[in-house]
Amino acid sequence: MKNKPKVSVIIATHNNAATIENCIESLWSRNFSDIEVIAVDVNSTDGTKDILSEMAANDDQIIFLADSLGSMGHARNMGMSHARAPYIIFADPDGFFSKDAIEYMYLELEGSPDSDMFTCETDCFGSGSYGRTFGDRKKSIEYANYKDTRKQEMDSRLIRSWMFENITIYRASFLQGKGIRHYEKPGYGSQDSAFRFLAMASGISSMSVDVKYRRRMNLTEYQIKEPIAVKDVCDEFRFLKEQLKKDPQLWWKMRLVYWQAYYDRNMQLYEGLSDDLRARLSKKLQADIKEAIIKKEFSRDHFDIRVRDEMELLMKSADEFDRYQSEKIGKRKRK
Repeated sequence: MKNKPKVSVIIATHNNAATIENCIESLWSRNFSDIEVIAVDVNSTDGTKDILSEMAANDDQIIFLADSLGSMGHARNMGMSHARAPYIIFADPDGFFSKDAIEYMYLELEGSPDSDMFTCETDCFGSGSYGRTFGDRKKSIEYANYKDTRKQEMDSRLIRSWMFENITIYRASFLQGKGIRHYEKPGYGSQDSAFRFLAMASGISSMSVDVKYRRRMNLTEYQIKEPIAVKDVCDEFRFLKEQLKKDPQLWWKMRLVYWQAYYDRNMQLYEGLSDDLRARLSKKLQADIKEAIIKKEFSRDHFDIRVRDEMELLMKSADEFDRYQSEKIGKRKRK
């Protein structure tokens, strides 16, 4: 690519031969071609590497790299270190972008000099919700310790959307200046929860949100049977807490939101686990939440009623919690 790109799209892959070509092809727009794609493969064995190698050989806008550490987080960090554009997007290898989505996100952030990131897919917010402007979101987060349950609930919904349901474009200078990096322990999990949280916590007063674009995803149901999956998520949130605590004021401001995100991420994992691993995870959750309550890191009153009731049940009995969750998941799958 002769000219410096305007947007670097970084994709970490592991055994995504069925989707990766479609994902990359969806990025191009006839109106906006100033993109470089940096695809970093993590030990794929299904032909993903061959597909990427061929695509890179035929298109100088695609850069193909191989990660040697065996970590999705390290692969994304490697992509960041090779990015040449002033704006960065992290894409999932099974995602599909609307044809003009990259241009739209680029123009929104380029035209917002006071913002360091712009995110799409926050359609869970109603028109009367907190958090429609970055000023409202900043106030809502800063006053999260107050017992305004509606504000606190909207903070939690904001973080859920920000961490799990969005595509975000970042200013590269913001990520570099704040030293925000992905968790790098070897493994094939997403390893991006801590990154998204740290970016949000560091730039709470400088982000914008829109609801225009949504990814088209083909989600395949599968059951996670490897015990390391439980450990990986817990380790990533331990890493996140360590990063937040480097700035005591930031940790104190974000601790309530951290625990909501911790619970949400683990319950997202919980649904995909085998029964024995669910029991293991619930006991881990129980121990961590009890410790946090003792240290006065949060009050269960912070959470919305549904989560508060689930936590009460978990504190009472992990076995009863597992039975309740199993029934709830079964009902949802039968619908």
